[in-house]
Amino acid sequence: MTLSRRLILMLGTLLLLSLLGAAATHLLLAQAGQSFSRSQAAADRLARVLQLEIDLTSARNQINSWLQRANPAQVRAADGFLARLETGATELARDASLTPAQRAQLAAFQTARAGYLGSWRQMQEIVALRLEAEADQNRSGDALFQGFSALPPGSAEAAERLAAAARVAALRYRADPQPEQRAAALTSGEAAAAALRAAGIAPGSAIGTNFAAWSQAKQRAIQQSLRFAEVLVDFRAQGNAMSAAILELRGMEAAQAQSAMAEASAHLAWTDQVALLASVLVILGGAFCILALIRAIVRPLRGITGAMGRIAGGDLSASIPGLQRRDELGAMARSLHVFRDGLAENAALRATQERERTEAEAQRRAALARMAEQVEREAGTAVEEVRARAGRMSDTASAMAGSMRGAASQGEAATTAAARSLDNAQAVAAATDELSASVREISARLAGANDLTRRLAERGVASREVIAGLAEGVGRIGEVVRMISDIAGRTNLLALNATIESARAGEAGKGFAVVASEVKDLAAQTARATEEVAKQVQSIGQATEGAVRAVGEMAESVTEIDRMASSIAAAVEQQAMATREIAARVSDAAQDVRQVSDSLLEVSRTTAETAAHGEAMQGSARETRESVEAFRGSLLRIVRAATA
Repeated sequence: MTLSRRLILMLGTLLLLSLLGAAATHLLLAQAGQSFSRSQAAADRLARVLQLEIDLTSARNQINSWLQRANPAQVRAADGFLARLETGATELARDASLTPAQRAQLAAFQTARAGYLGSWRQMQEIVALRLEAEADQNRSGDALFQGFSALPPGSAEAAERLAAAARVAALRYRADPQPEQRAAALTSGEAAAAALRAAGIAPGSAIGTNFAAWSQAKQRAIQQSLRFAEVLVDFRAQGNAMSAAILELRGMEAAQAQSAMAEASAHLAWTDQVALLASVLVILGGAFCILALIRAIVRPLRGITGAMGRIAGGDLSASIPGLQRRDELGAMARSLHVFRDGLAENAALRATQERERTEAEAQRRAALARMAEQVEREAGTAVEEVRARAGRMSDTASAMAGSMRGAASQGEAATTAAARSLDNAQAVAAATDELSASVREISARLAGANDLTRRLAERGVASREVIAGLAEGVGRIGEVVRMISDIAGRTNLLALNATIESARAGEAGKGFAVVASEVKDLAAQTARATEEVAKQVQSIGQATEGAVRAVGEMAESVTEIDRMASSIAAAVEQQAMATREIAARVSDAAQDVRQVSDSLLEVSRTTAETAAHGEAMQGSARETRESVEAFRGSLLRIVRAATA
């Protein structure tokens, strides 16, 4: 039998026992609940019966007080209790759970209540009539004795005394309506009537009429008292009947409530016993199921768990119990057996893969070492070449800057000389009117001008040679810049090849990929620096071209000055006749000298700018050499770190 069927059977047994115990407990609790409901209903009815008894007692007490005091407030209070008594009895009669005996007692109570209420109404009417008769008796009695007081003294003294005795007897009967008091009242009345007749008081007189009225009122009062006594007997009998019915109802309801409570207690006792028995059966069944589970599941499962632990610890030869079982544990054991065999195969496969990975790692490291050596060697060669050429470029830029500074100095001297020539020409123009008298001085100044122009021509030739050397240096710098650009391109291509090789190497080439990326960044920085140097070289070339043009213009100006000086020398002999022409020529010469001076100033400024560009190019060459040195150091550090 499989474990699932065993578990279902055990759980079904426990569930069946639990259901049986629950059903029995529910049935007993339902019966106990019904008993409690009946007990509660009986208790409610008992409370209503007790309320009826309280209302009846309160009504009778109020009526008894009214009988003694005749207070209208007590009548109203008694009527209120009687109304509540009627309402309570009606509500109690609507209860469908009343037994026939209880209904009979309730019917007797209702009958007695109706008679009691009728007697109560009659008693109120009788008392009203009696009070009316007593009031008439009081009025006629007062009138009677007023009549006696009007008679002459001693004329009817005996009759007056007997009338007073009769009135006292009537009042005593009113206070205590007993038979002997009634007889005394009747006898005294007859004696008073005889005394009036003996005294000669006529019946039609005022005294006789008042006495007759008093006697009639007394008779009515006595009759109402007798009637009241008869009704009072019946009234009290009806009240006693109601009390007896209520007493019986109270006893029945109390007995019924006690019976229902006892029945509910018995059901609860049975419920406790059944629940205890069901609990014991469920506990015993659960213990049996637990023992069966321990024997059928826990022990084999513990063995399989131990085998799992040994296999997890690396013991792939551990024995697995329960392989022959036909239940779920057997399937688990067989699955563990397959898992163990799979682990053994995986271990062998991992060993083979580890060996192959070690060999591949060794080959990869060797290839990376060779590649790193090649990169280090080629990068070192390229860096050394760039550094050497940058050094030469720096030297050339330094020489060019020195030449430019010399050219600037010579330009300043030429400018000074041109200024002096301009001053001399202006002096000649001012002294044209004295030309005839100072031919020697003019010849001397002309000779000085020839020397000056000769020196200017020589300096122009020297400046042209210097600027030609500067142009050649700029060309060499351009070649160096192109060489650096080529080296940067080769380095970038080398970094690209290294990136491709690292991508082919996969996970093992990630470190070399970082090296290639760093090399590519350094190559890009070198290219940017080379572009900056090229821009500086281009600026220097442009400045050099401007210097060449300025020097050419200066040479032309010097040639023109020389030609003018020759013309002046040829015309010295004709100075007297050609003063105006000489003056014009001198003015032209002054203007030409001014142009030469301006050209020399431009040459000086351009030469200074060229010198500044040369110094900037020298600084760029120095920065390029430092960047190349830093690039070489970073490249060597990265390559060594990658191959470490």
